Amino acid sequence: MNYYIVTLRRSNFEIIQENEFNMIGFSNRSKIADKIVAGDRFIIYLSGKSVVVGELEAKGPCTWDNTLVFDDIYPKRVDMRQVCILKEDSWIKMKKIKNGLSFIDPQNEKYGVYFMNTPKCISEKDYKYLKRFIEEASSPKKK
Repeated sequence: MNYYIVTLRRSNFEIIQENEFNMIGFSNRSKIADKIVAGDRFIIYLSGKSVVVGELEAKGPCTWDNTLVFDDIYPKRVDMRQVCILKEDSWIKMKKIKNGLSFIDPQNEKYGVYFMNTPKCISEKDYKYLKRFIEEASSPKKK
């Protein structure tokens, strides 16, 4: 199993949300997308908001479809299943958790550069770190 971070613009997040998170697209230049297999996990990061919004799982490998679905042509498509998508008021601010990720230099205030060119492979340790925050944010708040 592989672990990835996928960066989306809000508009593309809304498109996959409208389609019940059943598919995601990548650039035709993405070599990493070609390596995706069923069971791979994806942490979803919204670039404009700098937040983690949830997790998806690949149902199969990457296929090709250049039908315009997103706000740009992303012809490398992967069928997905929703693992956990957070409600907007529970989205996780990356600024608060970024220092626990091995691929981010804690001295670099411009951490957004680490979320470019996705999907980006991440370690199992980083995946588990992010998943823990997703699970905490999705569980009912105790009063």
